[in-house]
Parts: sequence; C-alpha cells; structure tokens
Amino acid sequence: MISYFLSLNYFERILLVVGVLASVTMVINMFVEHLESVDRGVRRKSPSVSIITAMGTVCLFCFLTLFMTSNGVKWYMAFPVSVLASLVCFMISVVFRGDKSKSGATDSRIAIGHTGLVYRTVLPKEPTGCVSVDVFGQTIDAFALSADEDSLAIGTMVKIIDTDGDVLICRKISE
Repeated sequence: MISYFLSLNYFERILLVVGVLASVTMVINMFVEHLESVDRGVRRKSPSVSIITAMGTVCLFCFLTLFMTSNGVKWYMAFPVSVLASLVCFMISVVFRGDKSKSGATDSRIAIGHTGLVYRTVLPKEPTGCVSVDVFGQTIDAFALSADEDSLAIGTMVKIIDTDGDVLICRKISE
C-alpha cells in the first residue's frame, strides 16, 4: 500500500487522501445515524443525510479522477468527467434519498388518540419537547406540550389528546 502511495504524483496523492478522508467521514456519519435511530427508535431530523450525500459525492469525484489519471487520461480531461459524474450522482441521491417527510403537508390532528414516544423532554409550558407518533404507517415527529404539570422524560410513552396548531398536547400513559 505504501509503495502504491509513493508511486503516485502529488496531485494523485491529494486525491487519494481527500477521498479516504471523505469516505471515513461518510461511514462515521452513517454509523452515527444508525445508532441514533436504534437508540431512539425514530428517524433523526439532522443534517447527517446531507453530509453523507456530500461526502459520497466527494469520494466519487476523488476516486474517479484518481482512477482515470492513473490509467493515462490527462487531468484536464479526467477532472470535468469526474465533476459531471459526481453532479449526476449527487442529483440522483437528492431525488431518491431526500427528506420524505416534506413530500406533503401532514395534518397533526390525525395523531389525536394515538400513542407516541418522547425523544426530547416535554415540558408543560414550552413546546420544546418532541414526540414521535406512528399513525397509519406514517411517522409524525412534532413538538409537544405536556397536558399535566409534569415534564415527560425521554423514552416515556404518551397519548396524544389534542393539538395546538402543529404542537401535540400529550399525557403520560399510566402503566
């Protein structure tokens, strides 16, 4: 491996190092996203999908350019081909892996009467807590308020009793 690295010119070494760093970043974000979804049981709303898409595009660009220049294609020909291939891959990834929850407006009133899981502490007076509710095969993640004067900890099962706009009003389920 070291002999291969030493056989590369300066431009190819930079491509290899950036490609490896981008792929490591992509794998770490995929692992973190998986652990978060397993830990909380709900899909995380974070920029990790964007990071994974961007790092995948950088990996493709670097490794495709490196492959083409190593096989005798001049860098000024390999660079635009790699840019176009990376942009096409990025667009396909955005279309197929984009945020599905924004595909249509979801009326939060359909969650009334269903049970959900608290994944950010719900307070009685401030809608800063978050609840995830599965309704007819669709997951609704929304801000929530506690109907009682008690705060609801992460992992608490709740029943949605009402809504206030997009904020869910919930009560702890008695065991």
